[in-house]
Amino acid sequence: MTWWRFLRSLVLSIVLTTILGHAAPAAAQPSITASPSDVVEGEPVRVAISGLEPGQTVTVHASRMWARFPVGQERYYGRSSFTADARGQVKLADSRPLVGSAYDRPDAAGLFWSMQPVRRLSAAGLAPPQGLAAVEALAPGTVVLEVEVAGRLAARVDVRLRPAAADVAVREVRAPGVTGVFAQPAGPGLRRAVIVLGGSEGGLATARDLAPLLASRGYAVLGLAYFQGEERDLIGLRPNLELIPLETLEAARRWLAAQPGVDAGQVAVVGVSKGAELALVAAATYPWVSLVGAFAPSHVVWEGIPPDDDPNRSAGSSWTLGDRPLPFVRWSQDAARRGEAARAATGVSRLTEVHLESLVEYASDIEQARIRMERSRAAVFIAAGQDDGMWPSAYAAEQLRTRLERRDPRLPVQIELAPTGHQILGAGWSPTTAFQRPTGLRHGGDARLDSEAQRAIWPRFLAFLEAHYPPADRDPAR
Repeated sequence: MTWWRFLRSLVLSIVLTTILGHAAPAAAQPSITASPSDVVEGEPVRVAISGLEPGQTVTVHASRMWARFPVGQERYYGRSSFTADARGQVKLADSRPLVGSAYDRPDAAGLFWSMQPVRRLSAAGLAPPQGLAAVEALAPGTVVLEVEVAGRLAARVDVRLRPAAADVAVREVRAPGVTGVFAQPAGPGLRRAVIVLGGSEGGLATARDLAPLLASRGYAVLGLAYFQGEERDLIGLRPNLELIPLETLEAARRWLAAQPGVDAGQVAVVGVSKGAELALVAAATYPWVSLVGAFAPSHVVWEGIPPDDDPNRSAGSSWTLGDRPLPFVRWSQDAARRGEAARAATGVSRLTEVHLESLVEYASDIEQARIRMERSRAAVFIAAGQDDGMWPSAYAAEQLRTRLERRDPRLPVQIELAPTGHQILGAGWSPTTAFQRPTGLRHGGDARLDSEAQRAIWPRFLAFLEAHYPPADRDPAR
């Protein structure tokens, strides 16, 4: 080989090496991960997307089946878009969604709570795009997250938010004097009893959600229906919330005591809204109430709620004891009419103002109607929203605090106030948009604030419950 041929070969080799050494890398392949991907609802999940180009826009679609009030399920959907960071990643906890997304700030749970019913989105012309995963046949609690890049779906992960731990058995109860949902974990030993009470919605909606979650913490839980509400098939219950016997809770306790593996010598009672009112009345009445969890509570017994076919008549007390109505604060019909006029004029109103006006108009009712928590020996956990639009629960919490201060200071009390509305009970990872539907009555707060408050308060309540009313592992042979 002549020297010039050798030189040409050497130059060609250097050029090819340089070209190949700077060749474009293979196209990035997006992926999405959830850690952990299978949890009991309320336990945090970290979602991350990788394999993107720095600065690339990515859209994440979220879909699931979730509860439709009062019974059944329906599809929920939401989507948010993000810009990948310098490493080609998006982390929900750290990445700010782009304008037009379902939520507006970094939030690990954002894609989970911001989903809305597809029927509501469709009515607004915002139906999910074609080609997304069908979720109707998935297990309850499964959330499908799908990554869209440059107009195509590029990755998917399924996240399981279990409604209960795998070892929890759940069944509905139709027994004399007791209608409810019973949830109990498997295993030896006696489980301590909890009774769960929903609010003015009636029926078993709250029981179906909350009883399995608390049973997942090791308790035997009866979610109790105390009136029908919209579930008219709950035979044997009053149709409306009026003159409900407090002895309904005694019957529930006896039923729990008769169940294998349940210790009902003492009982924790957890309620929301009107159920919180009932839970507090029970704690002030029965020495067997060892702990009460009151979410969006009242400090007084209120007038009951008349039946749907006669909504404008005055009702009696919400509760009775020994067939005698408990003293109650009357509902101001004048204030209610002013609220209805405001709703007719503006499309929305709040019941909190009607409650406050009722407290003024019927101030003479208050002292007899107060829930006398100074008589209770129970550990007390109270949570209330400072923007509660349904009734003044934050004010009630402070009134309850005053009465609780009259007790032995060694008796546990924890009061949590949050800058949100009425929907303060929950784990914060399910669609809180469900409670912000346009009904004309403003609940207060918003879907984001509800989720943030729930995610802050739910773990604190669980810690309080387990500290002052541990699930118990007493051996039944002892």
